[in-house]
Amino acid sequence: MQEKNSINVIERNGQLVVDSRLVAQELGIKHKTFIQTIRKYKTEIEQGFGQLPFEKAVVSGHNGGGNSETFCYLNEHQASFVMTLSRNTSQVVECKLKLVESFRQAQNLLKEKQQSSINPISDIQVLRGMLDTIEKNAVLAQQNSKSIATLESKISNLEIEKQELEHKLEEKAKEDKEVIESVAMLSEANSNELERFKNGHGYWYSVIGYAAKHGLGSFSAKTAAVIGRKATALCKRMGISPERVPDPRFGYVNTYPENILAEVM
Repeated sequence: MQEKNSINVIERNGQLVVDSRLVAQELGIKHKTFIQTIRKYKTEIEQGFGQLPFEKAVVSGHNGGGNSETFCYLNEHQASFVMTLSRNTSQVVECKLKLVESFRQAQNLLKEKQQSSINPISDIQVLRGMLDTIEKNAVLAQQNSKSIATLESKISNLEIEKQELEHKLEEKAKEDKEVIESVAMLSEANSNELERFKNGHGYWYSVIGYAAKHGLGSFSAKTAAVIGRKATALCKRMGISPERVPDPRFGYVNTYPENILAEVM
């Protein structure tokens, strides 16, 4: 269960989403206006972050009748992108923080649910039990001298089964380790992203990445370098350290908070 001051995030069709009506309410704007903005940037949103599932709901009118209202479910990236189109008032910033925290809580609940369904110890115990049974049967087969040829064949087959089970046991242990490491990495990534929002800087981008995200056109490497120096200087005045990340084209590039890039571009 999520905290009372969070936005209700649900799991739908295998992913975590939030109702557009709840986001509009947190932003303090009419849902009709919010859904118009979503429709305006529908192509960009779906190309970058996946399909938008629009649905209709019946809203009761004052005269007892019902009106049809269109809404949609937004994943975390879709909701965050739409909110970047709003001015950073105190209410908008609070809504962004609350949204990130709500998705973090939902991801933790989902992780706990997934971990509870994974029982590597139980699976390993079953495999070990089967292995013990095979070994005992092999010993009994060796002690039985009535049909040496038949027993040798059985022992050979049992040894093969034993090797196969040992291999499965190793693969299972490796898979369980990968699942645990993957969950830990996801939790760390979400915590880092939340910390950036709490510092008031929003998402971080490279110069070219920010331009592409906001439809500012393409830049030459020289122009991007000039903008990068401006962003670095502004970060220095604000006590912020740009972060270097791997880039397939340029090796490593600096990334900056979106509010810094918004000022220099």
